Amino acid sequence: MTWATENFTTSSGNITLRPLEERDIPIAALALQDPGGWATRHWGTETPAKSELFLRKQLDSKARGESLPLVYLVDGEIAGVTSLHNFSERRLCLEIGITLVSPKFRRSRVNTEIKRMLFTHAFEALRAVRVELRVDALNYASQAAVLRLGARFEGKIKHWVVRGDDTSPEGMLYSVVKAEWPAIKERLRLLCANEPAPSPFLARELRGPNLTLTLSKLADASELLDLAARNRKSLEDSFPQLGRMSELIQMQAYIAERAHTAASGCGFHYLARKNNSKALIGHLQVKNLDWKMRSTELGYLLDSDFRGQGLGREMLELTLAELDRHSIARITARVLPENAPSLGLARAVGFREEGLLRSEHITTKGERRDVMILSRLSPIA
Repeated sequence: MTWATENFTTSSGNITLRPLEERDIPIAALALQDPGGWATRHWGTETPAKSELFLRKQLDSKARGESLPLVYLVDGEIAGVTSLHNFSERRLCLEIGITLVSPKFRRSRVNTEIKRMLFTHAFEALRAVRVELRVDALNYASQAAVLRLGARFEGKIKHWVVRGDDTSPEGMLYSVVKAEWPAIKERLRLLCANEPAPSPFLARELRGPNLTLTLSKLADASELLDLAARNRKSLEDSFPQLGRMSELIQMQAYIAERAHTAASGCGFHYLARKNNSKALIGHLQVKNLDWKMRSTELGYLLDSDFRGQGLGREMLELTLAELDRHSIARITARVLPENAPSLGLARAVGFREEGLLRSEHITTKGERRDVMILSRLSPIA
């Protein structure tokens, strides 16, 4: 028995975490069946028989001393399985992963509570100094869940697994280290208590008299895709990446990328909604945020149906006030010279023209365009 494979059982309220056993497999295989889920597509668990095979492989891995597969129960009912693996006693590090949650218990506090219990065991019982989590680069929901826990994104790993449907899959590597554990522990306590965890960077929500800006999340992908479709022409010129999107998975990938930049503090993607109707009317990006230089860049789009009502100005003013609160001294914006409404909006909130960047922008159609660069200096800089 190696450093991290010694059996343990722990409980929190009505949730129990313990080693997976042979007697659990038939029940767990039924509980985890999810024909349309991620595990079905990439781990082959679309039937109870295939789920049993997957779970038996986990027990075989335990027998070889490679992992410690675990099952968690809610009020005695199997809610999911997970694992501790990739152990290194010399480096005092391990990985948490191979997590499958029963569809019945998704979008609840259960998975967060399980992660809290596993991190506690790793850092406080095993005295680990580093805990890793790895997520498939196409599994956007799990990426969002890991970022929500507070783990740091470290980069992409090529050929991270052998998978039948992809000869070169990429994985996303995250970690929590010993020095970060106290803050993560408190964050997990708040999340498990359904309390908002603190944000170390820009606010998650900016509320004004007529609209509210909130950081984008995966659940917004469909609405943002609709917004893009309604404003295809202007997006083709100003936001070519969005202008090319026509499928939901493309928008999910876009939002997932924005979530990673937010977690690292170098960019934030807000969606604007009217307070009275909750209608999505625009989006705004805080890009290339440099905390040392106290500088950033804004990009924004307002739905054509809502222009001329002062909503675009309110959207920018809410964002500028938040940036002023963080003492961001210099804010730039790039606008096509022929985009008179956008130029007028930028000037109205204090931006001043600095010059023209020749052939700096490429549209969806591959055309090169000049771009006007504008800047706004913080009044408290």
